[in-house]
Amino acid sequence: VDRLFAVDPELPAFAVPDNQRDDVYVPIEKIPQENKDEIIPLFGTGKWTTEDIQRAFAAYQLRDKKLFDRVVSEARARN
Repeated sequence: VDRLFAVDPELPAFAVPDNQRDDVYVPIEKIPQENKDEIIPLFGTGKWTTEDIQRAFAAYQLRDKKLFDRVVSEARARN
């Protein structure tokens, strides 16, 4: 029952353990519109999701280019 009410912990980027970086995201309402406007075109014209934006921005915050590129690549692959 406790798992039903669990929430994702909010951590500063530097505190995210390496083994959890693939799952990290920033809630969409906390991403500035100007950053959303910069990220969305990177996905191409196809089927990107809110989760893609959240994960890409988190990778950007982590300064993890490899993860950022992978998130964008995965979204583009769905096109």
